[in-house]
Amino acid sequence: MGIVPGRSAASGRYSTRPRCYRIIVSGRLGEASRAAFEDLRIEPYGTDTALIGELDLPGLRGVLDRLLGIRLELVELSRLVLQPDIVILRRGGAGRRAATA
Repeated sequence: MGIVPGRSAASGRYSTRPRCYRIIVSGRLGEASRAAFEDLRIEPYGTDTALIGELDLPGLRGVLDRLLGIRLELVELSRLVLQPDIVILRRGGAGRRAATA
């Protein structure tokens, strides 16, 4: 049996360590939708919208639940790999080294 991504080989439990995710939703977000995701960085992604932020697995599930709750279409979900030359700004202006696909 192989290792399941996101699981610790030693414990068999899912990692709760926050990871950086990019969630692409169809179209552009209006003010109400943007307010629902104010804890994430929101930016244009072609004709769609990218939501980017550090989330643990329960946090990721919460974001996906919010997407479903306001009937947004999920286009893509990517876990980003940390890169030393890019910074993600957190709410409040504090920065952290960010990630790219």
